[in-house]
Amino acid sequence: MIQDLNDYAVFGRKHQKLFDVIGYDKSNFDRAAQLSREMDELLPLATLDKSNSPERIRRNKAFCLTKNLIDELLTWARYIFHEDKSLASQFYIRPPRKKAVKKNKETSK
Repeated sequence: MIQDLNDYAVFGRKHQKLFDVIGYDKSNFDRAAQLSREMDELLPLATLDKSNSPERIRRNKAFCLTKNLIDELLTWARYIFHEDKSLASQFYIRPPRKKAVKKNKETSK
């Protein structure tokens, strides 16, 4: 979006004659350039790493504790049902399958 605003301002300044014909307000181009600069300064502040926030720490601890408990339960379940392979196989966590990409006839030529 920041780049789009800047491109808009550059395009408008480059083609001023065309915009004069339709009576377009050229102050919009200056405003777009100004907003682009302001947003460019604000972007790093908005995307700072907030890894020390208490909410994130609490969430990560809860996830780790829950995952460890589930892993332990699955391990015990596999041990208990180790003689019945079909039943034991239900206690494995499988990653989701990737969807097959359909080839487009136009791009495959």
